Amino acid sequence: MDTAVQEKSVDKVADLIAEVKAGVAKIQNSDEWKRFLDASARFWKYSFHNQMLIAIQRPHATLVAGFHSWRELGRFVKQGEHGIRILAPVLVKVKSDDPDKEDQRIVRFKPVAVFDISQTDGTPLPEIHHALKGEAPMGVLVRVKEFIEGRGYTVRYDRTPEGTFGYVNSEKQIVLREGESMAQTLDTLCHEVSHALLGHVGNTSLSTEEKELEAETASWIVCRNLGLETRSASFGYLAVWAPSKDRDAKLEHAAHRACEVAKVILEGVERIAVLAGQG
Repeated sequence: MDTAVQEKSVDKVADLIAEVKAGVAKIQNSDEWKRFLDASARFWKYSFHNQMLIAIQRPHATLVAGFHSWRELGRFVKQGEHGIRILAPVLVKVKSDDPDKEDQRIVRFKPVAVFDISQTDGTPLPEIHHALKGEAPMGVLVRVKEFIEGRGYTVRYDRTPEGTFGYVNSEKQIVLREGESMAQTLDTLCHEVSHALLGHVGNTSLSTEEKELEAETASWIVCRNLGLETRSASFGYLAVWAPSKDRDAKLEHAAHRACEVAKVILEGVERIAVLAGQG
């Protein structure tokens, strides 16, 4: 790849960070963001052990809450659905045998049932990031797919968990939600291959927040340089994963990592285009 193409492929990091920060800040100051937070606040914060219980029983769970929490959001558990069993803390008063001592309060746990959003029907939740509509730039989706397959991954279309457009797994498979627009499919493909190349799959040293910030930033850079504008979707997605506290620092860290991976993807796709006589 020549110098001119390299300069076109990846924007200056400082300019990228500034644009992402501005886009995310605008969303996080909007009324839609407040509605989103109001809904999100109703979801429980689960301990590591409960996260493991959820993952074992329903590996593709995305948003989990109790029966009554879903009802408050205008959604209802589908008939015949089985709950995901987790442990909820309960404060129990234990009467002291010594009249001079106060009764003790201890924490015990009891099993309760929660449900994933895919097990419910009803009012759609507020969305900050929306599906892209329309076509992808001509030939780009094919070249990105060829690049991914050249790295040893397979790409297939299937149903995906509600609230997700796709995923990548440890078997080097990228699964894309069937029936989406070409634009959304390209965006998802770039996001999932970014996860793969960033070493996110099976990596427990990074938080989900860190992984999503890095992958979506890389995807945005790639899509932007391939001629697909994803600001409306990407900035909303980043807003969800970059909380207001330390937001700018987290986005900046993610951008630096993302730029390196975006360059690898863009150079690979450009090389394929040149070999095909399309460069």
